[in-house]
Amino acid sequence: MPDINVLLVGTGALGSIYAWRLQEGGIHVTCVCRSNYTAVKSSGFRITSDKYGNHTYMPTRVVQSVDEAADTEYDFIIVCTKALPNISDNSHIIAPAIGP
Repeated sequence: MPDINVLLVGTGALGSIYAWRLQEGGIHVTCVCRSNYTAVKSSGFRITSDKYGNHTYMPTRVVQSVDEAADTEYDFIIVCTKALPNISDNSHIIAPAIGP
């Protein structure tokens, strides 16, 4: 399997599970963590799941912003933020990681 790099933006309940499952499958995952950056950088994510069990894992890379992550080329960008089109449009936050 070739190396696959994924940028994941939004590491709440869903994003952290997606990042963990992708990484378990051999994918290199960079997580953009804003409010939880310090905790994730030092201790990783702790997953407590009836379906998957209890796990602690450290993403391949933890960054505070998409700007910080933009030094790498990504095969996929996954956005796990709230989708509230009438309230806010968050599409601009991934712009620094989008190539030409």
